[in-house]
Amino acid sequence: MLVRTGFGPDASWGTPAAYVTAVALVGAASDQLGCGAEPLSAPEGDTAPAEANEEPEPSDTVPLREAAALGCGWASKAGLPRPENWRVGSGTNDAAPTGRCDLIHGDDEVGEDEYRLTFAAWYGDWNNRLTREEGEPRGLTATARCAGEAANFAPGGPDEVPGIDRGGLPDLLEAFARDQVERRDCSGLQVWG
Repeated sequence: MLVRTGFGPDASWGTPAAYVTAVALVGAASDQLGCGAEPLSAPEGDTAPAEANEEPEPSDTVPLREAAALGCGWASKAGLPRPENWRVGSGTNDAAPTGRCDLIHGDDEVGEDEYRLTFAAWYGDWNNRLTREEGEPRGLTATARCAGEAANFAPGGPDEVPGIDRGGLPDLLEAFARDQVERRDCSGLQVWG
């Protein structure tokens, strides 16, 4: 089950009550649906909700050469052109129902434009609607089975990124999906599109 909560502008006045409320809501839904997962617990202390960022900030990324130990370490071995101009934003772990790796290309020092490739992963049968249309894979995707349920993987980004043509994108998707499949002990990896 994936639950996304949002906090209003006054939520910081009620922490940790805002977290306790969100966790209680998720716990009740999980019990009602019979998900069987371990119950969540709210963070302790007086932590305010983090600002939601659609894209990682430069401070949330590392140079490609330093990414090997991250959840997106596959990118450091993917053979990206001009590796010194790539940064990696890692939004994965081995338990979440979703994850993503952002590969950001650009060189501010020479005024080079920034390009972003995103590789997303979704775990659980709920996610088939994101990557399938009438039962068939939609566009460039990869699929696998993880813990008896569907896993889907897909790239996002511009049609043109320096040094990577559309023919190179399936290879990057496969590298991302293969890494995720190995981390989660999944099987049956297939790349579509």
